[in-house]
Amino acid sequence: RDTHNVILTPDGEKFCKCGRKVIEAIDDLMASFGQNTADDKAILHIGVYTFYKATGLAKRITRFIMDNANTICNVKIVDNYAAYDMLKNGELTFAIIKSRPKYIKRREFEHIELVRDDILTVLTSADSEYASMDHINLSELGTLQLTTGHKNSHIYNEMHELYNENNLEMNIAFSTMEDSDMMVDLISQGFTSTLATRSVADALVNDGIVSIPVEPPQEIRTYLVYNKSRKLTGPEKAFAEHIKILYNA
Repeated sequence: RDTHNVILTPDGEKFCKCGRKVIEAIDDLMASFGQNTADDKAILHIGVYTFYKATGLAKRITRFIMDNANTICNVKIVDNYAAYDMLKNGELTFAIIKSRPKYIKRREFEHIELVRDDILTVLTSADSEYASMDHINLSELGTLQLTTGHKNSHIYNEMHELYNENNLEMNIAFSTMEDSDMMVDLISQGFTSTLATRSVADALVNDGIVSIPVEPPQEIRTYLVYNKSRKLTGPEKAFAEHIKILYNA
């Protein structure tokens, strides 16, 4: 792994080669007993937000897979812009996104609200000068070094708009939202801060990281999204219901 991509080591290539043989053998075994093979299973392509593992969403998806042996879930971290594009062209079955309500696209896409009462917070180092504050005003955000998404990502553009609305300068330290583990390390070591929803922040706070609510509160909601033109299959309906139940939506 480097800052741009992840590639297999020689040992990893050997492992994958052997792994394919194992999967083929399992498929042959299942076929012999009249069970569905990997080729027969429904495949759901799910787009998720950066910190989906920390909030327990990964466990929710895993539970669905365990309860539905005939379904495979292909999970990918995507920016909201990419999520909408991929839903439109059929690359994604569902996307689970976090967004301010004014940015969602209701005309083309169905949005099932999963989390409503969520707000924006600052995630920063426990050693930061802001760590003891019970809130941080919008007017003070310009003093923070931030990690945000790449330019033209929804995270960057929406953050940029928020800063412009309050006549603030954005002080960007890093532009990456794909590697959540790296972001947590950078924050805890005091190299950067980031804006995150309270539900994400609560899952990441530890001895090295604190969460500070932004005032006035900035509402963020979590949605399960799919293309309105898509006629959901049985497994797809089951996934949507599973996610709604687990979020009490």
